[in-house]
Amino acid sequence: FGSAYLSRLAPGTTIASHHGPTNARARCHLGIRVPTRGAAAGGAGGVSPACVLKVADESTTWREGEALLFDDSFEHHAEYRKRDDAECEGEGGGGGRSRVGPTRVVLVVDLWHPRLTRADRDALGVMYPAD
Repeated sequence: FGSAYLSRLAPGTTIASHHGPTNARARCHLGIRVPTRGAAAGGAGGVSPACVLKVADESTTWREGEALLFDDSFEHHAEYRKRDDAECEGEGGGGGRSRVGPTRVVLVVDLWHPRLTRADRDALGVMYPAD
């Protein structure tokens, strides 16, 4: 609990399905560098995600500068679909899209579940001591 780190994911890789130890925390992902795959299928406009996070039965994607909050006690996995045309938002001087390195980078921060009392957090600190 209380950890923060950068998670990197290379093209064509998957973080296998896993789950956290308890629902006493919320996991926050902040998109730092999030590759996309160009125009969405079907001509609908927008972009097709190159990187996908699936939590339980719901899939979502990261966006640069935006946070995702989820309960990591549910089974989840991440996938970066390999494509040669991956781009990242917000890189380069023009404020648009530009070609950059393909690695997906997300800041991961663990937070206490908002409904936990101070006594709950103290008890969990004993059960899950800091390293």
